[in-house]
Amino acid sequence: MYSRLLEYLFEKGNNRNITFFNKQDLVLLLETRFLGISAILEEEGYIKFSYELKNIIEEIKKVNYIRNMNLLNESLFTDLYFEEYQIKRTWLKGIIDIYLTPSLLSTRKLSDSDVIVDNVELAREILLNVNFRQGKLDRQGKNWITLDEEEIKKIEANHYEIFPLSKIIGIPIFKSDLDDRLLNRYRIFKDENGYYTQFSLDIHHSFTIGLRPTWMLKKGEHFPVINKIDDLWYLINKSYYEVIIGTSIDLQLLFKTIMKIKQTNYSLKRIASRLANKEFEFLNEEALICLFALAQEDISENQLIIYLEKLKKKITARKIAT
Repeated sequence: MYSRLLEYLFEKGNNRNITFFNKQDLVLLLETRFLGISAILEEEGYIKFSYELKNIIEEIKKVNYIRNMNLLNESLFTDLYFEEYQIKRTWLKGIIDIYLTPSLLSTRKLSDSDVIVDNVELAREILLNVNFRQGKLDRQGKNWITLDEEEIKKIEANHYEIFPLSKIIGIPIFKSDLDDRLLNRYRIFKDENGYYTQFSLDIHHSFTIGLRPTWMLKKGEHFPVINKIDDLWYLINKSYYEVIIGTSIDLQLLFKTIMKIKQTNYSLKRIASRLANKEFEFLNEEALICLFALAQEDISENQLIIYLEKLKKKITARKIAT
């Protein structure tokens, strides 16, 4: 199945269902956030890298492992603060992937950590008192990007998460042969004092506007994470609305969702039932049908075109631009 998706999206022929990538594909793999997933698929025999690209990816995996270990460590400490103040919460998205599946530490690319809480103002107050600041570093790690309080309030009034809260983390023992541009893509920076990264926390009060899943918020346990069925429908909807029909070319999100569908015992009907039985109307059967179809081995060529034509055009445009 993955071979057909790769051949269609990247417009590459394959040899015995193996898609070949070389060093010239590196930028596109980075732009589509597909590099980590490609490393997993290479291990499973769906992809082959050139010698040069393989060496670069192995070095990136080492860097990503170090950064993710730091992000996970900071997330675990942050959860202790939330528990101390009895904040109900559930951790989401990439941070739970590396927490539950340590083998993903080297391949899962994280921009930040995500948590949904029942009291965002208390969470903000706690973190501002323990060296967090509102905002985050720019892409080069040189300047702090933030806004004044009134601008932040305006943004938050129309959003399902508060303005990012971040802190700088030093990495005392670090060495890499990657150039600064690649390190910066993985949010590792260098100054006269050595290497550092940032831990940025996205604190949600809802999944999206009007969708506040109070039933999944917890306290009284260490690092509570979203349960598997809720994680699955959440990822399916994000993949559909952001990647399939939206503007994103985040192939890490899309392929991760497809992989989870292939690994789950939950049927499409079971997930639809989960959504229909909750306290909100958020059931889009087309999103479920689309992602389940992409995860099946017997998807037709016509279905591939219907579901992925827009995404393919976005990837092709990005390829031309790079």
